[in-house]
Amino acid sequence: FGILSFLLTWACIIGGLMATVDTLSEEKRQGAIGLLFLTPLNNLDLILGKLAGATLTVAFGVIAVTPILAITLAMGGVTQGGIWRLLLSLLTILFFSSSAGLLVSSLHEDASKSFLYSIGFVIAWLAAVGFGDWILSVVLTQSISPIAFLNPTTLPRFSRDASFSIAPERFWQTLMCVSAAGSIFLVAATQITARARRGAFGGRRSSKPGSWFARLRSRLGVDSGRERTPATTERRRTLEQKPVVWLGTRGTDHPSLLRWAVILVMIVMVGASLATSLISSSYQVAPVIVIGFFVNLLLKFWVGV
Repeated sequence: FGILSFLLTWACIIGGLMATVDTLSEEKRQGAIGLLFLTPLNNLDLILGKLAGATLTVAFGVIAVTPILAITLAMGGVTQGGIWRLLLSLLTILFFSSSAGLLVSSLHEDASKSFLYSIGFVIAWLAAVGFGDWILSVVLTQSISPIAFLNPTTLPRFSRDASFSIAPERFWQTLMCVSAAGSIFLVAATQITARARRGAFGGRRSSKPGSWFARLRSRLGVDSGRERTPATTERRRTLEQKPVVWLGTRGTDHPSLLRWAVILVMIVMVGASLATSLISSSYQVAPVIVIGFFVNLLLKFWVGV
């Protein structure tokens, strides 16, 4: 039951992102988002329709696994209430990740960027919530941190009979907070889509020359609207000798970006190792393993996409 709960939790997070991350961005690329606004649908109808149509298959898959979870009833230690609470938790996690995918999809047109940014957004959300919870619990010595209620991955743990019998309010508070965060993502996606609706027939909206975003892209050397120039001799040499480096840095004019990213990751891992050795008397390698796992996963997504 615990293994299936863990696998289903991350299946809902990744499945929700993959189902919705290219819904609105695909409409923008094909120029069909203006046709959707010719229908008698308002912005909220469009967002909710995209959410339901994209995540229905994943939701059916989660519901179909429930009878497999019920097999553990014959083994003991699991109640019907625990199974139903776990199903409710998984559907809430799916709603959260799908809403995050829709929000990122409303901001971008490129499918690769939408997918990578959505993965980065969810990981940054979980990391920020975990770091804030650690500060309040360790530094400020609070037994129950309100920031922890925003972590969707804790819902299956709070839904188990042992945790639910001790503090049932933690489960319901986390459920409401995660649902509220997903609803905020949907509202934000609706507002962004409303702006796209107003400019759907007015041509592609570009950044203002004096805006901070345009200045930032100019400093980074990123061309936002024009076709990229052909690869230089150095880039061709990199493609022949180091194809993975070329693949990871082809979207920027700074080929050393990947090298500095790896150096930064090593600094973070060494810092986490030193921090855990200073905090506890015994050396703990678990945080370094977790950080290394996520970095490995991000690099695979980066190269694969």
